[in-house]
Amino acid sequence: MMKSNRLLMGILAFFSALILLGGHLSAQILSYSNEFGGGFTTLVPAGSSDDTGPLDTNIENGFDIDNFSLFGPDSQWQNIGFSRMEYVTNDGLNGDSISDGAVRFNSFDANASGGLLQLDGTMALGESYSLDTWVFNRNTSFVALEVSLYNFTDDVLLASSGTITLNGALQDTGDGILESLSYTAQAADAGDILQVRWQRTGDFNTARDIYVDSVSLTAVPEPSHAALALGLTVLALMFYRRRGKD
Repeated sequence: MMKSNRLLMGILAFFSALILLGGHLSAQILSYSNEFGGGFTTLVPAGSSDDTGPLDTNIENGFDIDNFSLFGPDSQWQNIGFSRMEYVTNDGLNGDSISDGAVRFNSFDANASGGLLQLDGTMALGESYSLDTWVFNRNTSFVALEVSLYNFTDDVLLASSGTITLNGALQDTGDGILESLSYTAQAADAGDILQVRWQRTGDFNTARDIYVDSVSLTAVPEPSHAALALGLTVLALMFYRRRGKD
């Protein structure tokens, strides 16, 4: 009888811990990486003959201006402001391969604009995020931009590169620059949506566009979550063996 009670208590403890673990891990941010070498097929090519402006293009790609929605590869991308996402192949080396593909956030008015990547999942307390992204300039004029990690749910800036200025000289030689950011989720971030944002700053002349050659965000769970998972595995093995002996 006592063995049965211990077994029952163990099973209850196991499933209670499993539920707790699921609450910690099920919604975690999924890592994302893209060098755009395979194309950006849902976006118009730069200079496309059917280019009718950013709003028409957005609608063609499933973007509803009145209701927040995402489009692009993996349905995780969106314009910021009055801009259009274009797939281009005039990127520099930038750590991957030359002219393999990039994204241009083409601005259409003199206001803040750019683009964003929304990560799948939601943030978890203690989870760490590391971002690497190459940005460059293929226009003859300079562009000032900011790369940031952003809590969309709470409308809070989490980490920022500050202003990056890329001048027109990078049109001919530019490998651009690698920008790296990191952030560890706090209690206030738990369950919230994480975005990577590329935005113009300063002079919003329409000639100033943002080019992104690659983006990689790595999400690392808080260490105690991994320890809990290991503990659950050990607990399951213990009760499996005990049940075999009974």
